[in-house]
Amino acid sequence: MSAEGHVARVIAGDVLNQVDERMKPLEEGYRQKFQEQTDKLDRDYKRETARQEQVGETLSRITPTSSLIYLATNLTQTGKRKMNNYYQAGERYYDMLDTDLFSKIVDHASMRMYNPETDIVKITQPPPLATTTLGETFRQSMVDVLLLCFFAVVLVTVAFLKFFRLDI
Repeated sequence: MSAEGHVARVIAGDVLNQVDERMKPLEEGYRQKFQEQTDKLDRDYKRETARQEQVGETLSRITPTSSLIYLATNLTQTGKRKMNNYYQAGERYYDMLDTDLFSKIVDHASMRMYNPETDIVKITQPPPLATTTLGETFRQSMVDVLLLCFFAVVLVTVAFLKFFRLDI
């Protein structure tokens, strides 16, 4: 008996299996709806974040300093592309863990016994990070190189014309 005077029931055997069978469709429906909503939120968030980053990056390329910074971070592979590759590898690993481990966890806690066939889980190792070659890096940085060349030519020409005009 509990403190309030109620008799506690213990669910065991066939009743436990019946409860588990009735809970499976409910759990699956709830899990699927929850997953769809979180996937939609994640997609919307990532799309909006990528758009804002792209607009900010495009606007910041007006100055030669930012083009030089983008070029240097791309060549040293420490910039946004490397971070994106790292996050994509993490997302792939999470998906692997979700199929191998997280999807097998039940949400309700009825009386459980240890079952060696179903309770032992082998966790897969994370996938290796994708590395880009130097040629790919140069192709990705071509806009910054062209902008730097353009800025160098334009700024030197403007400075020369200003100096030439003052000198005469």
